[in-house]
Amino acid sequence: MGKGSSKGHTPREAKDNLKSSQMLSVIDAISEGPIEGPVDGLKSVLLNSTPVLDSEGNAG
Repeated sequence: MGKGSSKGHTPREAKDNLKSSQMLSVIDAISEGPIEGPVDGLKSVLLNSTPVLDSEGNAG
C-alpha cells in the first residue's frame, strides 16, 4: 500500500443540483343553486380516458 497524505481533507457541500417539476390542472365550477352531479353517474367519470362504468353499467 502507498503512503497516504498526512493532511486531512476538508469536506465541501456540493451545490444543490436536484431539480423537480410538477404540473397541476384544476377546473372549478361555480353555480347558483344546487348541483346534482354527473349526468350518467360513474359512466361520466374517466380514469386515464377509460370510463369507470361502461354503457351497460359494468365496471371497466
